[in-house]
Amino acid sequence: MNEPIPEPLDPELTTSSLVHELRQPLFVLRGRLQLLRESGAPLDGEALGELLDQLDHMGSLLELYGRPPGEPVLAAPFDVRSGVDQALALISARANAAGVVIHADQPSGSVWINGHSAALRQVLVNLLKNAIDAVSPARVREIVVRVTVHDARVEIAIEDSGEGVPDEVRPRLFEPFVTSKPPGEGTGLGLFITRRHVEELGGRVTIEPGDGGGAHARVVLPRVSDSPAGTPGSSGT
Repeated sequence: MNEPIPEPLDPELTTSSLVHELRQPLFVLRGRLQLLRESGAPLDGEALGELLDQLDHMGSLLELYGRPPGEPVLAAPFDVRSGVDQALALISARANAAGVVIHADQPSGSVWINGHSAALRQVLVNLLKNAIDAVSPARVREIVVRVTVHDARVEIAIEDSGEGVPDEVRPRLFEPFVTSKPPGEGTGLGLFITRRHVEELGGRVTIEPGDGGGAHARVVLPRVSDSPAGTPGSSGT
């Protein structure tokens, strides 16, 4: 399960990847601020919290991509459930605008993995964004996010009710600049970046046809101890 960390991207592709990743939070920030301006409503605590979450995420992405070439990703234990919750919060505006309902099924207890939390958060944002785009034209617009714990690994599944991925595209989905979206609607970098982040976390990602149609994305990551030293709930210092 513990795969080698991928080689650093070349500078041009690194820049393209960062630009791609920053587009989502910038899209949300601009849309939210535009709605506030048009409505004349005051910036309440909930709206302010949403904007700050997007800014914090942008800062973590700049930290993740701004490290010198060859420098390993700063890793620390974190709870997968918080990564899922944060990703759902970051993507909620896009889902609401598209009329998409997202159901989350998570364990009741903490599930620890090791890595940079921004990497997992962006993996889930990219997969959820693709799922939202896939179900937007459908009659049933639903996405299920399910976290399943196994002995030495954790699986995060994202299932949508869209039309699925065309057979001719699926083998190349994780290559750069390959997309199943219409021209002008996708850069073809989201899944490429997703795979690299998952590999940095020591895991693997697949996208297959769902049992009932649509697409089934699956991220499998190695677990660490249930209560790592120095984290809440542990006896470490």
